[in-house]
Amino acid sequence: MVRTSITAAALAAALAPATASADSSLMSAPGARNLAGGGGHLVWAAPTPDGRFKLTVRTPGGSVAQPDIPAFDDAPQPAIGTSTTGVAKRLIAVYTRDGDVFELDLATGTERRLAQLSTGARETAAAVTMGRYVAVRATGSRKGLWTVSRTGRATRLTRTVPSSIALAQSRVASVEHGKVVIRRLSGRGPVMVAGRNLRGVSSLWLTRYRVGWATHDADRGTRLFASRRFAGSGGPYTLTVITDPWTSASPLHGIATDGSQPTTYLDDQGVKRFDPRPFHGR
Repeated sequence: MVRTSITAAALAAALAPATASADSSLMSAPGARNLAGGGGHLVWAAPTPDGRFKLTVRTPGGSVAQPDIPAFDDAPQPAIGTSTTGVAKRLIAVYTRDGDVFELDLATGTERRLAQLSTGARETAAAVTMGRYVAVRATGSRKGLWTVSRTGRATRLTRTVPSSIALAQSRVASVEHGKVVIRRLSGRGPVMVAGRNLRGVSSLWLTRYRVGWATHDADRGTRLFASRRFAGSGGPYTLTVITDPWTSASPLHGIATDGSQPTTYLDDQGVKRFDPRPFHGR
């Protein structure tokens, strides 16, 4: 019989939680906010010397540029998706500027205002997938979370005004008064709640069958949470939330996925790649 011994220090090291120190840096971006990803692209809001923000785009090949569009007074919350389906689809980033919704064609760098989403209310966030949009309206009789179909039909999903949203296929996730809530874009079916009484929530992400987010506080730093896989229209409607061992002293300002799991994040130093990927195989 062969006996193997291990010191207390080695055992502690083996059981220690994963930390951000093992991750790789993609781009130095101190002070940047609101990372989003899609189609191999990354986009975030970079600070300017005069205290404003410029949208910054990283292509799948690794080149980084700032499109020739006006700067923002406040950091926008961009989201990446496709303008429609089929051969005509375009990869676009959507965001708000001065209370209206805009889109940026990531291939041409062309920006345009989306009239069908921009109303007399103040829009504060937007997202798109396959030509279906969601928008947050923060003021007036139309305030709440709205979805707009490919035909232009608008439906209010809730009168609550989320602080952030994430969109994937037929569902939208939102952070509302310390809760993470998931709704179907059709407005039908039960509302799923993945987290309650949350503090310091950031970096909401959603894939077809999973939702996740980060929290940060001075005592425990940043931690990552995600629901276990939820199914299609048949449920489950009560979600189980798990925590990944990954931790960081820095707050996070956005998490991007590859469509199934988190791959990339933005912290106080810049854009980084998870290594290993959180929640992998769990």
